[in-house]
Amino acid sequence: MASDNEASCESDPNFAVICAFMEKFGVTCGLASIDFLELQEMLENTQEVPQELIDLHIKLLRKSRKTVSNERWEKAIIKFCHGFCVQDAWEIERFGYKKARLSSKLRVLKELLEMQFDYNARFKAEINKMSAEELRSQPLGKDKQGHAYWFQNDNNCQIRVYKEDPDEETWILVANDDEGQRGSRFFDTRVEQRRLQGQFGIGHQRRRQQQFSRETDNRHGSGGFLLVRFQ
Repeated sequence: MASDNEASCESDPNFAVICAFMEKFGVTCGLASIDFLELQEMLENTQEVPQELIDLHIKLLRKSRKTVSNERWEKAIIKFCHGFCVQDAWEIERFGYKKARLSSKLRVLKELLEMQFDYNARFKAEINKMSAEELRSQPLGKDKQGHAYWFQNDNNCQIRVYKEDPDEETWILVANDDEGQRGSRFFDTRVEQRRLQGQFGIGHQRRRQQQFSRETDNRHGSGGFLLVRFQ
């Protein structure tokens, strides 16, 4: 059962996987645009299960050819869990989705999204039209230790940058824009430090051409947004 000391979504790599799917395939899968921060808040909420989150689970179940009613969505989730993790099924059955561990909620949502590749016929048809390059995500860059840095951005310009350690198979959130310009300045500083130290390796022939550009747009409030790209 989730406790007051439950880790946040930011400490669980499954949340990064979920956001990556939403960013790259959300529209193709027929899912409404979801703000990363709002999704995090809904998943971490132990007082109630927001209707938007319920609707998302029901939609994904139905797109995966599962029969589910609005009133029995939680039982449908428990049945679904038995197919990949009995412990998660037991967790939700005993405590209810609302009070279940955050790690269980994240695994459920990740599994539902991954099922779309196998059981969502329309989604599969659209995916098959895409080239390997379009399907494959690329990291923002790598440092000398081999850590890859992944950039995510939702439709509301919420940015997140994760550091991946391929040896340890871990993802760590190193920057986000949840706090507006403060987050952007932090991200800009971290990336600039790595640029000056020459830690990002983008290929031998392009290293001398690396440069960063930052663009801010105040149309989205005082927070603005930050775009970083290699050229």
